[in-house]
Amino acid sequence: MIKYFIWDFDGVICDSADLAFKVHNEICKEYTNLPKVSNCYDYANLIQGGYDESLMKYLSKEQLKDYFYKHREKIYERRSELKLFLMVTENIKNNKIPSIIITSTYEKVVKYVLQNNGYKLDLFKEVIGREKKGSKAEKLIELCKRLNIQLNEIVYIGDSLSDVDFCNRLGVNIIAVSYGYCPKEVFKNKNILKLCNNEIELLDYINVIRNEEGGL
Repeated sequence: MIKYFIWDFDGVICDSADLAFKVHNEICKEYTNLPKVSNCYDYANLIQGGYDESLMKYLSKEQLKDYFYKHREKIYERRSELKLFLMVTENIKNNKIPSIIITSTYEKVVKYVLQNNGYKLDLFKEVIGREKKGSKAEKLIELCKRLNIQLNEIVYIGDSLSDVDFCNRLGVNIIAVSYGYCPKEVFKNKNILKLCNNEIELLDYINVIRNEEGGL
């Protein structure tokens, strides 16, 4: 039985890719050997596997730390530009299977974007952001222990290969979406429940899961 949907935020619920790419390119003016990103294909070519590992091909450890700090701060400064994928958000609002966010974005950004787009914070049972230490995998394991649920009783929705990798390691079922940061080609032959190329495909598949769980 599926007891929770666990959501990534950026690229799945929040339409943030264009702003993130712009901010990345602004930082590239300082780190000129870092490739610029114009679209999801550029992003997929740059980020192959882990985010940190990919960028460390071009940046030192100290530069990487500075990159992440500047990227987060610039996004926060321009947080009013961030919009939600409204069809997805409305489905979460009306779905009786509860939802939780686990994201590398600051929790304060998630809460701001929700409120700025007219949604209450209780749309999600919980939001676990960057403020909490640990990887997404570690946060997910801790969450399941705290809620006394099994890893096979959740479905994760993400938009990156790193999401797929950590879910595969834990034995967590994952739905991948290609309308965010990564194109559909990167998910070819990956161990995923379903690849959804737009919001409608995602919501249709979530409804399938909901119906299989007894019409909740």
